[in-house]
Amino acid sequence: MSDPWQGMTLTIVDTTGIQAYIFGTNTLRHHVGASWLVDWATQEAVFTTLVQIVGEAKTNIDGKGKIADVKWIEKADQTIAAELLYAGGGNAVVVFRERVTAVAFTKQLTRLVLQRAPGLQLVVAHVPLDWRQDVLAEKLDEVRQRANRKKGNRLHSLPLLGLGVTADCQFIDLPAEAEMRDGDGARQRVSGEVKAKLDHFGKADERLRNEVGDVRWKHLDFVYDFDDIGDRGESSYLAVVHIDGNGMGARFEAIAQAHPQPEQNRAYVTAVRRLSDQIKAIARSALQSTVGELQNAIHKIEPGKGKIGGKVPVNQDRLLPFRPIVYGGDDVTFVCDGRLGLTLAAHYLEQMEQTLGEGEDGGADKLYVRAGIAVVNTHYPFARAYQLAEDLASSAKGYLQTISREKRVSAMDWHFAVNGLVLELEDLRERDYQTKDGDLTMRPILLNTYGDQSRWRTWCFFQELATGFLEDKDWADRRSKVKGYGEALRAGPAAATQYLKAFLPKDIKLKPPPGEPGVERSGWRSKQAVHLDAIEALDFFVLLRPDASDAPTLVDATREGKVRHE
Repeated sequence: MSDPWQGMTLTIVDTTGIQAYIFGTNTLRHHVGASWLVDWATQEAVFTTLVQIVGEAKTNIDGKGKIADVKWIEKADQTIAAELLYAGGGNAVVVFRERVTAVAFTKQLTRLVLQRAPGLQLVVAHVPLDWRQDVLAEKLDEVRQRANRKKGNRLHSLPLLGLGVTADCQFIDLPAEAEMRDGDGARQRVSGEVKAKLDHFGKADERLRNEVGDVRWKHLDFVYDFDDIGDRGESSYLAVVHIDGNGMGARFEAIAQAHPQPEQNRAYVTAVRRLSDQIKAIARSALQSTVGELQNAIHKIEPGKGKIGGKVPVNQDRLLPFRPIVYGGDDVTFVCDGRLGLTLAAHYLEQMEQTLGEGEDGGADKLYVRAGIAVVNTHYPFARAYQLAEDLASSAKGYLQTISREKRVSAMDWHFAVNGLVLELEDLRERDYQTKDGDLTMRPILLNTYGDQSRWRTWCFFQELATGFLEDKDWADRRSKVKGYGEALRAGPAAATQYLKAFLPKDIKLKPPPGEPGVERSGWRSKQAVHLDAIEALDFFVLLRPDASDAPTLVDATREGKVRHE
């Protein structure tokens, strides 16, 4: 009789080339549909294929991915042929009792993804597993390394880019396979990849509505196109916000180190699932809170009309200038009106900083994240805008490593690409913010002081500065003088000191960093300018104060008609 623990196969399903697949065009609907397809390929498609290959009775999930915790692959008295260990974060991990089943699963899954999501590239890797002898955490690391090698060594497909008799797709460099109509009814030639993204936009929209739940008012919806973001004639900028977790690899590594023996494999699976579920719950709560904060900040002007924070108008079709693209875990990307990027990102970070609870990853702890915010023109190349936001998030991570390699804090960085230049972040910073006197920016910044009241590179301090310039009567009535002070800061401490003495009354005070009086006389702290970031942000900073009126009556849905769901 064969050993029921030997001969198992550990399989990982992953994706590659995701950035180009999701953000390869300048069309919001394509991004949203592509993001849904990536989630589908590593979750719903995996669940469906598992059930089809082995039957629902012989796996630990149903077709929707609900895990039955009582079904364990290592139990000799059970006859399950495959167990989903977890799915999320862009990959799925399955243990099969026999390798032949893993191979059959892979063939059917890849065929399904090729048919439903052309252009999306899956990577599947297998390693043998002896549940009784092998440490599952070590085998999982091995199969991940094998998948990464496959990504690096894979043969890139060279699709036929068309013949003399074919028409081109209007969005990507592939032949058109279909003709579709846009929101205005105009005809568009699209490739199979673009068609799949557009075909699944509706499902992506439904998923978002389900995630947000009853936080949404029935008469408001999210933007569908980049042209719906911004205020024609006043602001035509959007913010691309990328958020990622800090030290997530270390958290899962801590779980692995806490389960170094084969007999602890089941406890390891339970701990990983628990942490993954906690992160998903926090992410969902953060999304709901951010949407609720945005809605509550709509100030009623007259029936059917309102402005967010009193400045950013709600689209005439009752569309909020906000759309999540990637969400559901610690990796988040959303777009919004450029004037809302900083405040929405800060609120999202605050909501992500939730306690993970007692777990095997080292006890009660919080989830900490970092964010990059790229504020660009609505027609700026989106793939480049996303890359800039990702680089800014990496810049925030780099800043954390300079403060004693600190990981248990959240940080953010941003850039206003108002001149339209397409350069690397390092080149932009060197060109615009480095002078012989020092650094003109206080970025990146931490979300708050985290108990160290001497910290000044924080969102709290920046928000006080920006609010003061915008709302303090001494500054609000002197906008040209504020801009002039910004130019003086660029000229160095001596020029800034001279400007303040010459052009501003003596009784007007600048806010110095905590515990550092005297900085307000020049606006410089050692080799770093203190006030320029807040001055530059004045056109891109809107506080989300709740409206005192009854916000849900902002629009009479029965009189105005139904919200558009396309």
